[in-house]
This record gives sequence, C-alpha cells and structure tokens, in this order.
Amino acid sequence: MIARSARLGSVADLSRLVLDAAPQGVLVIDGSGRIVVATGPAAALIGTEASALVDRTIGELLTEDPRVGRGTRCDLRSLLRGTGSWRGLRARRADGGEVAIEATVSPLHLGGETMLVAVVREAGPGMSDAHLRRVLHALDADVDAIFVLDPDTLTYRYVNEGAVRLVGYGREQLLRMTPMHLDRTTTAEQYHRIVEALEEAPARPVVRRATLTHRDGTTAAVEETYRWSVPERDGSRWVVVFVRVEEALLAEERERIALELNDRVVQRLFAAGLDLQPAVAAADEEHGVRLAAVVEQLDLAINDVRSTVFALREPRGTGGVLDRLADLVALAGDTVGFPLDLRIDGDIEAAPADVTTSLLAVLRAALIDVVRSTAARAVAVTVTAGRDLELVVTDQDAGIAAPVDERSRADMTDRADRLGGTLVVDKTADGGAELRWRVPVRSAGVPRG
Repeated sequence: MIARSARLGSVADLSRLVLDAAPQGVLVIDGSGRIVVATGPAAALIGTEASALVDRTIGELLTEDPRVGRGTRCDLRSLLRGTGSWRGLRARRADGGEVAIEATVSPLHLGGETMLVAVVREAGPGMSDAHLRRVLHALDADVDAIFVLDPDTLTYRYVNEGAVRLVGYGREQLLRMTPMHLDRTTTAEQYHRIVEALEEAPARPVVRRATLTHRDGTTAAVEETYRWSVPERDGSRWVVVFVRVEEALLAEERERIALELNDRVVQRLFAAGLDLQPAVAAADEEHGVRLAAVVEQLDLAINDVRSTVFALREPRGTGGVLDRLADLVALAGDTVGFPLDLRIDGDIEAAPADVTTSLLAVLRAALIDVVRSTAARAVAVTVTAGRDLELVVTDQDAGIAAPVDERSRADMTDRADRLGGTLVVDKTADGGAELRWRVPVRSAGVPRG
C-alpha cells in the first residue's frame, strides 16, 4: 500500500507520475509473460517508447548474455517462476543493438491474478571484458574439471574446458544438463541435501566420491568438492564443484608418500649410520666388523628407499619431450641430493612419438639404478638427436652396471630391439659405468631383421 501526504491533495495519476519519475525502469508482466505496464525509464533503456513495450512478451525482449549468463534460460517458465533477481540478461534495443540488464522481481496480486513487477536497470560495469576473458581463460587452463551449479534448479551455469574434456559433452550441451545426467546413480534429492549441508555450514566444503559417465559410455571415478561461490551483488550464490579424477589423486598420494619417505625415513637411517661410526672405530676387531656390516646395510637401505622414492614420484612436466626430460633429471637430482648434468643436442621434439616414449621410459629406469647407487656423486645425462637418437647416462659409481631390477634392464633391451637399435652398458676405466641406448629415428618402429 502506498501512503501519501495530504499536502499532495488530489493529484491525478500520482502512482503513474511516481513510476515515470523513478530512476529505474519498471515493467509489470502478467502470468502469460506479456508486458502490461511499462514506464518511461524502462522504455528508454530499450531505446523505444513505453507504448511499444506494452503487449510484447518478456521472452521477445530478453536474450541470454553469453559472457555472464552462461546458461540463463530465456523461456517464460524460467523467467516467471518466482521472485528474486534476473542477472546475466541482455535486452534487444529498438536500433538492433543489445544492452546488458538486471532486474529485481517481486509478485503483484491484482484482481485475483498474480503478476510480476520487475525493476529493470542497466547492469553495472562489473569486470571488464578483457579481465573476464582472462578469468575464463585461467579456469579453462585448469587441469581439473569445474562445474558451477544453480542450487535451486541443479542446472549447470558454467563449465570449464576441463569439464568438457572429462565428460565429452560440449559446453552448450552441459548447460542444458544437471549432475544427474552425468552421475546416473544419484537423485535430485541427494544434491539438494548437499546444498542444505552447505547452507548449514557455509565455510565447510562437502566432499564426495562419484562415478561420472562420459558421452561415449565409459566411466571415471572422481572426487567432487562442493563450495559456495562468492555472493553476487544481489546476494545470490552458486555452488562451485571441483572435480578431480582419482588417478590425479593417486599421483598426489604417491608424491606425499615419497616425500615422507625421503624426509623422515632416509634422514633417520642416515642419522643412525652416523651414530654408529664412532662405535665402529672404538670396538674391537670382531665387533667392529659386525658394526661395519650394520652401517653398510643401513647405507644399502637408504639407497633402496631413495630408489623407491624416485619410482613413486611423477615428473611434473606436461609440455614437450624436452620439458619432461629436464623434469625427470631434476627429480632424480632432488632425490640423490645433488644436481645431475643434462646435455641435449639436436631437435628431440621432431623424433617420432614411439621413440620419445621409449626414451623417457629407458631414462627413468636408468635413473632408478643411479639413485640406488651408494657412491654416486657425479651423473651426466646426454641425449643426441639426428639420424639416430642416442641416450648416454654416465655414473661415477658403477650403479647402472648392476640394475636394481633385471626386468627393467630387459625392458630397455626390448625397446631398443623393437625400434631397431641397441643397448650397451659398460664399466668405465675410472670405476664408473656408462649406459648407451641408441635407436634410428628415420626407421623407428621397424624391427631389426
């Protein structure tokens, strides 16, 4: 109900005058979606006269904002389903252009009919187009899948490129879907319970395991983390779902275990060996021999743990062959406690994929033997690419001449044979060892006759 001062007397059409003088436009929309009242500021926003808006449907007037809406539905059922706010919309102007708008909507009960009153305004500047593009590019560059979920309708409002890769559907398809399309074992009720849990404890994420179905019918075991988004200016929030494939989680767990082994177990074994050194020197001959044998076993245990640590850890490099080679060598250096020398000659990136895949596998196996070596203090890795691709690993100790696992050495030989190449491991004159793995590049994939 509107109250008015007696000083205004009997000013005719006061409500109309107030509405037209209001800085924001007002539209009244009936149950069918047809505009029955339009004020001057609302018409000015569209670049037309108020009379031109009356009897048009709101669905004809509004379109989705591709930058912000990301799945906003412009059909009448979506726009008229209740009160609150409309965001991420554009209005078609009379001159053919568009204007970004937002509106606050409330019900109007008139003569037994429920209508909507929409106070419309031009959307604030928010972030610039360039900044928004940078934000979206950063989200797309994330290896994890990110879904933004409407907490009421459970429809997706935004998905990043990681989500598209994970499930195989295009963005436009996903924006017409709900989580129940991807996780076919769940129900809407279960997701509404997740939303309720977030409402009860907004700062506490909800984590659950799920199985998502790819477009091609295959499935992936994932971990989903649900959080609230930062509130919009009107107070509305979305549910942001971060999805990680369990293989990635397993890699993280392997890394954690490897670091714990290296930081705790190796250090304790090393400290125990140092503590025994004075006892070895002070003991009689019989006990000295026994203690020396214990120290030697501790050294061997340290090297075994280090080789296990290296085998557990995965290189971080996700770029080309050169990046992955450098990362693998750096990882080995971190494990043994001193940098390894890496030399590259030629264009490795031009080598066939089957050759580079085998190159990385052979280098990793050789470095495991280096890491296990007791006396290794200088290790060099040289890769030369030309008509042939050659990997040479030299070790000041003879560690690579005595492999940890004969099966890995057999795999090196097998990879060389399949590519028409050779593997040679020799001890060097200074007591070290050299591994030389060489395969032809131009005839890669053709076994030796």
